[in-house]
Amino acid sequence: MKITALATSVLLDISLLAFAPVATAAKGTFKNCAAFNKQYSTGVARSGAEANAASARLMERPIVSKKVYAAARKANKKLGTPADGVLCEVPVPKIPPSKPLGMTAIPDAVSPSSAMTLTWQVPAKDGNSPVTGYVISDGTRSFTSSVSTYTVTGLTAETAYTFFVTAKNVIGVSQPASVRASTQRAKLVLPENSGWQLTGTATSSYLRADATVGRVLPLGNAAELGVSFYGSTCSGEWYESAFIGVEFLNAGGNVLPGPFGFGKELLGYSAGRSDFSSAGCGGETVDLKDFPGAVSIRVVDSSGSIAGTVALFAGRYL
Repeated sequence: MKITALATSVLLDISLLAFAPVATAAKGTFKNCAAFNKQYSTGVARSGAEANAASARLMERPIVSKKVYAAARKANKKLGTPADGVLCEVPVPKIPPSKPLGMTAIPDAVSPSSAMTLTWQVPAKDGNSPVTGYVISDGTRSFTSSVSTYTVTGLTAETAYTFFVTAKNVIGVSQPASVRASTQRAKLVLPENSGWQLTGTATSSYLRADATVGRVLPLGNAAELGVSFYGSTCSGEWYESAFIGVEFLNAGGNVLPGPFGFGKELLGYSAGRSDFSSAGCGGETVDLKDFPGAVSIRVVDSSGSIAGTVALFAGRYL
């Protein structure tokens, strides 16, 4: 009875009474750390410095008691790691990170009608495990990024989207951050000195160019805008037949065969005038979607008594 009372008195540490009941460190009382942590749930450190070091190792900050540490170590030397000065330290639970912060969406500077640049800040809490990346969604598609910015492409002009971003670590993914933004009106982008001239009104505009044989005219981002190519011929003669022949070229300068396997498209048809009408004009429309990969057209024919005119994006406000 005296030996037991003496051991109990050694373990008593008045400063710990507010946190947990004092353990009895008689030999065999704590068979392992599981039993020890039932009494001291975050472990016991020999000093404040060693408790801080445990926290830096992503361990729960242990209670500091030199007396409890010494008595428990003496009772069972298998408890803890002496070099760390902590008995039965407990890892901080690892959980998914909190959601990203400060998410914004701005139409892309290069393609404001079809792309949106998203930015965000890292989560306030990483879940005690490093953030390994982000998952981005536009509501129908998903993308990944290792940094806190991403440009979503392939969007529809003048359309509102809700974008989502989640952070992830080895444990799982966060709740999503979200932002709603709209793409801008589609705008035509052509190289400088392209050869096209913009004409029209506030509601209907056209790009025109003379159909000089051999001339190559770039299409810019016409295909992305989902518009059509339109060729027209006009004549002041009596039922004068006129047409323009063009080829659609890819980035390598190769002729694209089109949907029917022909390398050349004829634009225009019989046009003329009579004593009872004004000068006639003929035209034909070709969808650029029928020529995937087209970046330019080349005029190969311009027949009739007049030089034809090529008009791009007929009836579309640019």
